[in-house]
Amino acid sequence: MACTNNEPSSKATGPFDHVESVIYGGETVCTNQDTISGFAIIKASKGDAVYVRTHSSYTNGHILRDNNKRRLLVGSGTLLIPTTQYSAFYAYFSHHEIAPGNHHTLIFDTVKTNTDGMYSGITGVFPLDGVYGFIYTIRMGCHTAFAIGTFKIMRNNKIEGVSFIDVPCNLLI
Repeated sequence: MACTNNEPSSKATGPFDHVESVIYGGETVCTNQDTISGFAIIKASKGDAVYVRTHSSYTNGHILRDNNKRRLLVGSGTLLIPTTQYSAFYAYFSHHEIAPGNHHTLIFDTVKTNTDGMYSGITGVFPLDGVYGFIYTIRMGCHTAFAIGTFKIMRNNKIEGVSFIDVPCNLLI
């Protein structure tokens, strides 16, 4: 299995030169052959949409929801200008996404914690300027000999981080 991590833009080279605004792109963790986890800390502004998007190399697998391995979007924001307004929220992706196709957007739709009611699980738009932390886990089901996928953390259609998973499924075909 191949597993890569997303890097901060200041250190990005080669195919990740286009990654922008990542303050820190943490390690990608391969928890087992069909699951990948990672995190990024992104500077986001009020109204920014941050989400996970599948890549065109994603081939014939399913993205599965598992109660113990949900994709998480965790954010807490603090304005960078003097103010007393704060917002924090916790949301996750609540359903199976079967063969989502190229460049499909995954918005974290189930909101568990939402101080001030500022985060929308429908749009995924951010309520305040600030620095947000994102932790995600993606599990791919094997339905062919290989399940290959690239997943990007996006902010306003700009790539902020990239993770890759390559699963040899060992199916009897």
